Amino acid sequence: MRSSLEIRPGSGLSRRGVLLGAACLLPLGLRRAEAAGRPWPFFVNVNFQGLEGGSVLPGREGTDYFAAGPADLAYVAARADGPSRLPFKWERLQPQPGGPLDPVYLAQIKSVADAAARLRRTVVLDCHNYMHRLVDGTDRAVDGRDGALTRHHLADLWTRVASAFARHPGVSGWDVMNEPQGLNDGQDLAAIMQAAIDAIDKVETSKVVYVEGDGYSSAAKWVAANPRYPLEDRHDRIVYSAHCYPDQDGSGTHFDYAALAAHGIPDTVLVDRTRGFAQWCAERRLRGHIGETNVGIDDPRWLDVLRQGLTFWKAQGLPVNLWMYGANFGPNPYNLFPVSGREAPQWGVVKTVVGS
Repeated sequence: MRSSLEIRPGSGLSRRGVLLGAACLLPLGLRRAEAAGRPWPFFVNVNFQGLEGGSVLPGREGTDYFAAGPADLAYVAARADGPSRLPFKWERLQPQPGGPLDPVYLAQIKSVADAAARLRRTVVLDCHNYMHRLVDGTDRAVDGRDGALTRHHLADLWTRVASAFARHPGVSGWDVMNEPQGLNDGQDLAAIMQAAIDAIDKVETSKVVYVEGDGYSSAAKWVAANPRYPLEDRHDRIVYSAHCYPDQDGSGTHFDYAALAAHGIPDTVLVDRTRGFAQWCAERRLRGHIGETNVGIDDPRWLDVLRQGLTFWKAQGLPVNLWMYGANFGPNPYNLFPVSGREAPQWGVVKTVVGS
């Protein structure tokens, strides 16, 4: 998600899906995904916002950024199957490109993975940096012409992260880079992503690798924005992860239903904006995923927008991670944390769709 708080861009399986194992009973998108290799059941889970947040570096956990605790993992586990997405900030985990991982921040990530493992759940580690990061105090894009930050630095990060968590039962995958954008120096996004995947392959070959697309990984722009995808998948484990928000600019920063209606955006917006991505995945027999999405709560019609989106994605075999869950973010319309003891209304839609 494009944060409205930070200007700098760098700044388990569904039980029901397993029970529906007979291919003749599965929707077309899921049958095609299974034909590509391992099964890819439908699930709806969350993004645990917090570790990637804040602009203070390195910052202090509990003050400048926040790690999900065991109670957070348990709350979500009681309502959702599949893995949770766990964003982290590259600068905190690896203060210098090519250098060692910070042991304090690494331990904080591990504490979340440990809590997931105790619940027999998993997280996907997500480098939440938009294909940018600070290098000596200056924002740099990966493979920019200045050479300060290269694809080899990103590959080095993932070599170290994969090495640290390759055998961890609470980590099921790697999201190579959240929402790549601002690649205006002639960068080859496919080559950057492939280099990171190749580096991970040298460490381990069993966990899922999530690949996002150019232009903030927009589902609506996916086909045009990523002409060099798909990538080489030597171990049949790549998942293509698109993001989709319903607001007028697709940024996920506008929560007013009246504004949506004023722009003439229909309640089928999530379906409409992801139909091309779903078709792209199905035609190529690739596994797809909606890594970020959510709706506002100021009008009950928002929940119908979400219901239609989840229903479509379930039919297409595209599992979902909703943005976001965070105990320290208060009454944000997207926050699935129980504010003042009240369950977020989106959970009712999830239960209806996943349980149907």
